[in-house]
Amino acid sequence: MALQWVQAPNAGWVARFGHTSVVTSDGRIWVLGGYNGSVRYNDVWYSSNGSSWTQATSGAGWTARNAHTSVVTPDGRMWMLGGYTGSIRCNDVWYSTDGVTWTQATSAASWTARSAHTSVVTSDGRIWVLGGAISTSPYYANDVWYSTDGSSWTQATAGASWIRRGGHTSVVTPDSRIWVLGGYDGSTYYKDVWYSTGGSAWTQATSAASWTARYIHTSVVTSDGRIWVLGGRGSSNAYHNDVWYSTNGSTWTQDTSAAAWTARSGHTSVVANGRIWVLGGCNNPINSSGYFNDVWYASLGEAVTVVADTVRRLAQAGLVAADTVRAAAAALSMASDTTRVAGIVASMTGDTMRLAGAAASVVGDTMRLAGAVESGLYDTARYASIVDFLFADCLRQTGVEGYAGFDVLRRAGVVAELFSDTAREVSIGITASVGADTLRRVQIAVQPACDTRRLAGGIVQVPADTFRLAGTGFNGRFDALRGLYRIESLSGDSLRHVSSLATLQADGLRLVGLLSLLSADATRLVSVGVSVRGDLQRAVGILEAAAADAMRIVTAWAESGMQVFYDAACRTRAVYEAGVVLRRAFEVMVKGRWHES
Repeated sequence: MALQWVQAPNAGWVARFGHTSVVTSDGRIWVLGGYNGSVRYNDVWYSSNGSSWTQATSGAGWTARNAHTSVVTPDGRMWMLGGYTGSIRCNDVWYSTDGVTWTQATSAASWTARSAHTSVVTSDGRIWVLGGAISTSPYYANDVWYSTDGSSWTQATAGASWIRRGGHTSVVTPDSRIWVLGGYDGSTYYKDVWYSTGGSAWTQATSAASWTARYIHTSVVTSDGRIWVLGGRGSSNAYHNDVWYSTNGSTWTQDTSAAAWTARSGHTSVVANGRIWVLGGCNNPINSSGYFNDVWYASLGEAVTVVADTVRRLAQAGLVAADTVRAAAAALSMASDTTRVAGIVASMTGDTMRLAGAAASVVGDTMRLAGAVESGLYDTARYASIVDFLFADCLRQTGVEGYAGFDVLRRAGVVAELFSDTAREVSIGITASVGADTLRRVQIAVQPACDTRRLAGGIVQVPADTFRLAGTGFNGRFDALRGLYRIESLSGDSLRHVSSLATLQADGLRLVGLLSLLSADATRLVSVGVSVRGDLQRAVGILEAAAADAMRIVTAWAESGMQVFYDAACRTRAVYEAGVVLRRAFEVMVKGRWHES
């Protein structure tokens, strides 16, 4: 089904083209600079919904310009690079954390002053500059540069395989490929598509995409990895409003031949809050009425929308902290230049979002990677389009190759499987702290079977017929435990999702390894994240509280016999039943009152 385009109210900013737009981690859409046929701007505007716009500054530190580029890096900085002032092309670089105060990283970058170039940010935080129009012969470039700080630049290649050009587009896909699409070299319009993983060696995906050759179009990448091309200008001054997409850069599908918005070029497009946006642009540069300040959006679907929108709303409700919002948005950035692999963070920002390969000391608020709903409940996480990213059988749905092996989880930056005798949570030390080197050596004794999921919080599940709390040496027959808990379809497969902190399914309660008697605070956190205590309340605290209770159960069972354990099981069943009610209530809130159509 084709995208359905809806027009938001015209923006507060003056009609323009050649501006830039980015999306920050709080979901705000930004518009920077541009040109209206007579005046160039250095104003900065933002909006959380595309309808109501606020001017951050009427005059940023950088000179008014158009045909510049802007990106957002994982540390939350907005960047402005190069462009054209009406008299000169520029190679200065500026950044800001709030859109108001701008700092110059360099007045003259190593790359030649240029306009109509492209810039992207890769998952390692590097800023890239590709091609563009320059002021000396041959007037167009195909060099590629990158920087980690905006001031010191390294040339990846002086001449990429693609022909010199400007007005092209560039995006980064979840597999870390940098793409170049279309463009113009002063005489020829292009519709070729190229990609590179390192910026130096380039591969041609196609020499002739299905869409008409064009430049000053826009391209974005959505969370499902699709590359989109929207509008632009081609030969004979033909302006376009068609929309195309591709999953591989070579085969293209036309979503629509004529979108609801007027054909245009020099517009901007971003992905934010589950929507593709089109902002401003021009279709008649010699007539003031040919410049636009209209704003359009098309929803990508409920599941994608909830990811970004839910995090923002949870923050507004005080259920998650600011660091969580920034990290979640970085994980599933709707901006084309910061999309991450399947929403799983490879390079996270924020003081509380360091997984460091061992999933150690993960703050409770930030357990919802890539914008997962605050609750760790399986059904809610799936509704938020995270699809149980640590649930082995569902890993393939995240777009990461494979779904059961340790290598997959390690690539995702989350080591959730630790060999049984050394599974410890580093900062909490539930049983005994072990060094980071030991945790990294998980490949020595990993059992990646479906029923041996582990959580780095210290709770270990070993093969299906044995359950053991890390460090206690307690072993029990699976059949006996199943009888005690009186849960029908209890199996290793159904127990392994302990990484979600609470998987409440019809076959019973699996709270961090069948540990019962959760403390009141821990129960509230597990059951929807009610009363989350900000960045200081760590999710592993739930495991610690549960572990303590479980060890008491184990001791009581050993001392008092089966009856005590049976009583504990009954209490666990009661907790489960309460959890089901809370789960359903939370799903109603997410799907209903909190969902923004």
